[in-house]
Amino acid sequence: MDKESCRILDYFSILEKISNECSSPFSAEKLKKTMPVADKVIVRDLLCLTAEWRKISSDLNLTFDRLAPVDSIFDSAFEKARGISPLELYSLGQLTVMASETKKALAPHDFKYPLTFRMISQMDCQSDLGKNINKAVDKDGSIKDTASHELARIRKQIASQSKLLSKRAKDVCEKYKDSLQENFITQRSERYVLAVKTEKQRSLGGLVHDVSESGATVFMEPFELVEENNRLQTLIRDEQWEIKRILRALTEEVLDAREDLINIFDISCRLDSALAKARFSEKLEGVQPVEGPFKLAGARHPLLCILKGREAAVPLDMELPPGKKAVLISGPNAGGKTIALKTVGITVLLSYIGIHPPVSDETSIPFDLEVICDGGDRQSIEEDISTFTARLKRWNMIWGVSNGKTLVLIDEIGSSTDPGKGAALAAAFIEALVGNGSTVVATTNIVQLKAAVEDMEKIVNASMDIDTPSFEPTYKLTMGLPGSSYTFEIARKYGFPEEITERALSLMPQEQLSYEITVEQLKKTLEKSLRNEKETEMELKAQKEKSEQLKMLEESLEREKDDFERKAETEKAEIISQTRKKAEEIIKLLRETNASKTSIEEYRKAFVEKGSKKKKEKKSDRDFAPGDKVFIKSLKSAGEIIKKEKDRYVVKTNKVKIVCLPEDLTYSETEGELKSKERIVLARDRDFKTSTDLRGLDSDTALEQLEIFIDDAVFADHPFVTVIHGVGTGKLKKRIKEYLDANKIRHRAGQPNEGGDGVTVLFFR
Repeated sequence: MDKESCRILDYFSILEKISNECSSPFSAEKLKKTMPVADKVIVRDLLCLTAEWRKISSDLNLTFDRLAPVDSIFDSAFEKARGISPLELYSLGQLTVMASETKKALAPHDFKYPLTFRMISQMDCQSDLGKNINKAVDKDGSIKDTASHELARIRKQIASQSKLLSKRAKDVCEKYKDSLQENFITQRSERYVLAVKTEKQRSLGGLVHDVSESGATVFMEPFELVEENNRLQTLIRDEQWEIKRILRALTEEVLDAREDLINIFDISCRLDSALAKARFSEKLEGVQPVEGPFKLAGARHPLLCILKGREAAVPLDMELPPGKKAVLISGPNAGGKTIALKTVGITVLLSYIGIHPPVSDETSIPFDLEVICDGGDRQSIEEDISTFTARLKRWNMIWGVSNGKTLVLIDEIGSSTDPGKGAALAAAFIEALVGNGSTVVATTNIVQLKAAVEDMEKIVNASMDIDTPSFEPTYKLTMGLPGSSYTFEIARKYGFPEEITERALSLMPQEQLSYEITVEQLKKTLEKSLRNEKETEMELKAQKEKSEQLKMLEESLEREKDDFERKAETEKAEIISQTRKKAEEIIKLLRETNASKTSIEEYRKAFVEKGSKKKKEKKSDRDFAPGDKVFIKSLKSAGEIIKKEKDRYVVKTNKVKIVCLPEDLTYSETEGELKSKERIVLARDRDFKTSTDLRGLDSDTALEQLEIFIDDAVFADHPFVTVIHGVGTGKLKKRIKEYLDANKIRHRAGQPNEGGDGVTVLFFR
């Protein structure tokens, strides 16, 4: 796919923005030349590699800013025989150091990042070469003293000789100060010289190295300094020879490692590109698409995400229905048809180079489609090509390469010629592409074309929506129905003369007007149906959530019940154990005191008689007063008189108020408290529910329902129950709490898995 055919997709504009995320200009340049490859394995690996680097970039601080242009260095050094400069050597050394650091940082994560590890495992980082270069060459291209022992020795001698020569030169300067133009020492050709007056040079004697512009001064090397200068020059020459030897040795090492260095450069560029793609995907909040049938969900154009932000960009949903291979998008002008077309293409192309496009999780695309585009006006006066003939040439090219692995995108298909004939030609062309196996997405506003594809089996109409009251585009796509251009409505909106608009309406063919009116009515019916469907889905979802919450609440209560029963069994065992222990202590005491059977029997009789006497002393037939402790015969339960109502008494027992007849009551045997061994557990009502829903009731009605529910719970002998009151304003919850506190009923707020603040759990044991 060439750059011109990609123009409609803004592919290269986005590729430029991605390359800006690269750490190195060299990998950025390589990335700009990237072309999508419709190969399933390659696409899958590229997307997974980007996913790995999205994680790596958050876990590790890795950059590839030390990449060296290996190809150009070797081309210049060996093919053009220019050699390798110290600066180039330094850059190659930094390349090997960067590769070593990257490999070391990623090595512990081989299982976490398998694709990346597979790439870096193919790199021989040439660590020794990097150490040798960094030992010898500084970042400014100078050769370090540490390059070799010989170089260090020579430079030490040069420093010593320079110091000696400077001292000798000062002495000579003092000796011939009358002959000097200025009393200072300078250098010419790296030799120490004096600034001597021209007329005094013969009296001084020495070698002239330079003359001033005025001719009044000559820079002369006195004979007294010649020998020392020669010795310094010899050392400098030795230094240069040693530097050349060092550079030659390093160059030979680089030549031996040439293939490895090229491999390091290529892999580092690929990793840097993966890092750039990861950063760009993160910026877009992109999602890795899965391989599958063509389905775009929540797709946004990346440039709109960058310019306006992801949330401001309207998402595109497009899914080919079963058996369909082409989508014809129509709708209002400036309504987003071309943007929708671009979004389709750019989503596929970005995925093919490893970018996670801004889509939702439900998106799936085939990984083996070649994208072919046709859009824009390419007429040419020089080439004598009209708009229509230029389009026919492109269609010929598309037809020649189309097959079952091509995605064809055509903007404003059927335009640039007679609408009727153009529509027929366009419909036939789409049908032929589909018959050839291609997937097609095209845009149009030609009514005849929209009507023609309605009868074609594998082509589906789609429309870009518009807000009819304001005639503002919504940029939403509706599958299954064609769209209207709303030409006259938009003309009115922008103040076009009404008389012209009315005249234009009268000139419209009646069948076209009828078609658009029918389509508009169908669209409104579909929108209403979709709204009802959405509301139904929301209701079903809410019911499902409520059902799940109730199920969780029931499970929680069942767990609490099991915990309570286990605790009760533990307490029962503890009581039995303590009772047995006490009995054993009494038996032991009786044995120690040598108590006879007769005395034990007498003690038992005295105890029984005392109990019987006390029992006889209790009153049985009299009026009861509030506060009296009583025993309810029918329930075999103790209680307390609350009040009298006519010929009946209201009795509170087990925190429940019960209305009883006088004949069913007697005074309690133990001051209103039943002994644990006499307590009778009532059978649980088979139909009793462990929760009650008071939402929507007024406070008084809710409290009446609650009182009945608590009575049923106590009679059913259920250890705990749940009251559902909701959150709302909190008024009902407050009234229920006041009631429970007043009647001393133990309770707590619900846990998150039980319903949270919307429920209260009551306990009766």
